[in-house]
Parts: sequence; structure tokens; C-alpha cells
Amino acid sequence: HLYSPYMYMPSLVRIAAAMALSAVAGLSAPIDLKLVSVKKIWAEAPHSAFGDLIRFRSQWFCVFREGRWHVAQAGQEDDGKLRVIVSKDGEQWTSAALIAEAGIDLRDPHFSITADGRLMVVAGGSEYPQGKYKTRQPRVMFSKDGLKWSDPQKVLEPGHWLWRVTWYRG
Repeated sequence: HLYSPYMYMPSLVRIAAAMALSAVAGLSAPIDLKLVSVKKIWAEAPHSAFGDLIRFRSQWFCVFREGRWHVAQAGQEDDGKLRVIVSKDGEQWTSAALIAEAGIDLRDPHFSITADGRLMVVAGGSEYPQGKYKTRQPRVMFSKDGLKWSDPQKVLEPGHWLWRVTWYRG
């Protein structure tokens, strides 16, 4: 995870490439990875955490929870929003979208690419009325370009948590 208080990116481009190559090659031995550098890529909110990174349409996309606190506080029940940032080179990042749902703390987002080529985010949606945990229910959002996103849609039953999506045979 990339986390608080700022979003950092430790040469993730090189790490992701090495991991992908080892998976394609079917290597069973661990790869010797070396941390080359660490760079702050976002610092626009008091608390940024729980990030994910994906390569989509020749660009890097990073998504993370952005808010004032680690969890929503009393009077700030909709504190958790999802920030999507984008970079062509992994060096310069700009905001692509801010996804929010009234009264919901959106958390722990993860990317996936759908079989039809859309970018997808699956995230938790927690309710903290008066700052006290009530329930949670996963949300999904979709985008054709990484910039314009569908509204968060509930999936599964309340109380469940869908951590990540893996596609099987499309």
C-alpha cells in the first residue's frame, strides 16, 4: 500500500514491470528487487491512504482514499473520497477525478480492467453516523477513460467487503 500522510511512489514502474515479467516467464524463484527511489506524488489532503496503481491506455493511474482523518468523524460522515491521479511517465501526476458518495466513507480502492476494456474501481463504502461505525458495503465504479466515472454502485450484501476483483475467462 501507498499511505499516509502523503502518497509516495517507490519506483513502482520498475517494480511492477519486474513482477509482470516474472509472472509471464513463470518464474518460481523470488526476484531480487531493489528500491531505487521514493517520490511523493500527491499531498493535497491531510490524510491520503490505501492506494492502488495500474497501467491503462499507456498511462499510470493511481487511486487512493483522501480525507481529513483515517476514518470519518462525527459531523464529517462523508469524509472519505477516492482520488484518481494520472501520469504518462510516473514522474508528473495530475488529478483525474474525485469520486464521492454523500454520507459514505469510501475506502481501500482497487483497480481492475474489465473484459470490455473499461477501468474499474472496487472499494469499501462505510457508514459512520455521528463518527461511530454502523455498516459497510462494497461499491464499484467504471470509466472508459479514467477521467469520467460512474456513480458508486453497491454490490454484495451490507456487512461484506469485496477486496479485489480478478477476471476469469473474460
